[in-house]
Amino acid sequence: SAAPLTDGASAMAPSVGGTSSLHNNEPDLIMQEAMAPRGNKPVIFTFYEHVNEPDHTGMSAEDDHALIQAWARSWQEVGWEPRVLNVDTARQHPEFATFDGFLEGLPFRKFDRICFYRYLAVGVAGGGWLSDYDTFPLSRANWDGSGDPLFLPNNGDLTVHESSESGGIPSLVSGNTDEWFRLAKTQVENAKSHSTEPHWSDMKALQDIYAQSGGTFYKMMENVVLGDGILRKKEIGRDTCTWLQTKLAVHFSHFSMHRSGRWKSPQEGAKHRGPGG
Repeated sequence: SAAPLTDGASAMAPSVGGTSSLHNNEPDLIMQEAMAPRGNKPVIFTFYEHVNEPDHTGMSAEDDHALIQAWARSWQEVGWEPRVLNVDTARQHPEFATFDGFLEGLPFRKFDRICFYRYLAVGVAGGGWLSDYDTFPLSRANWDGSGDPLFLPNNGDLTVHESSESGGIPSLVSGNTDEWFRLAKTQVENAKSHSTEPHWSDMKALQDIYAQSGGTFYKMMENVVLGDGILRKKEIGRDTCTWLQTKLAVHFSHFSMHRSGRWKSPQEGAKHRGPGG
């Protein structure tokens, strides 16, 4: 028979059908402000800014809110303190006006431009860990430095924890304050150099920077599992559980939901990441 998922994983799986295990009927979790003093738990940030564009995340604002709540509860359950960043956080940087001016002048979709602000926001908030809100922790165990709320892997060097053949995927990233500011600045410079592209995103910039640096701009690790690798399995056996215990998180991206074979398009897959999907 199938072994149970590692601690924390059962709480984070997206709904597959009309029901959900994502705390559907619980009141909203009240989170600390992004800039609040830190306590004795490690802080995990995500970034959200509502953008009035059709299908910018594939979900409604209500679904985004529900998914952020599910994300927050899942990280809280395994010992982290979740906090949400937005553009107002980034706006507290003294050079925000210059940063904002560069981005506003780019011809990309507003949603794609907004995503660049998150790196500046993490730096303003003191650095640390940033997670997409469709990225969920797998277990309490095997996190290096557990017990030290300020621990960062690779001595605080910028580390992208999901890898691909093209470079890092920013579903889970860690680094100290200086590293986040270095990334934010380089991301904008990269976007400016691709201003004639019909579409350019922070992920494309992250991967382009990695390639141009010969793989030296940031550390890249394989600590995040793509959601379709879990959703395509008919059962979670002991071998899979043992493998998952070596990973930190699972990323239910638009495309991984589509690749799972359960939904016809990335947009349809996105809609099923949240409660009640």
